[in-house]
Amino acid sequence: MAERMSSKQYQILDVLIRGNPDGSWIDIDQLLERLPYETTKPSIQHSIRILMRKGLMERKNIERRRGSDRRLLAPTMKAYTTMRGATKP
Repeated sequence: MAERMSSKQYQILDVLIRGNPDGSWIDIDQLLERLPYETTKPSIQHSIRILMRKGLMERKNIERRRGSDRRLLAPTMKAYTTMRGATKP
């Protein structure tokens, strides 16, 4: 049975799966920049927690980027499977 997700959750996963052009995972600020809709950091953090509870994304290591320590975000294998067979709302 497919995961029930909102269109915004699909968009978040799409950005995560695309990652960075160099193949690295994105951080929360990059996610905010690349989403096709405007949202706040607290709102995206809430969405991340929901997607993590569903087993669709995970937090990775912390890297120094753009002068600050940043937590990287990555889709899980379940996210790839979900997105591959998804009928988007």
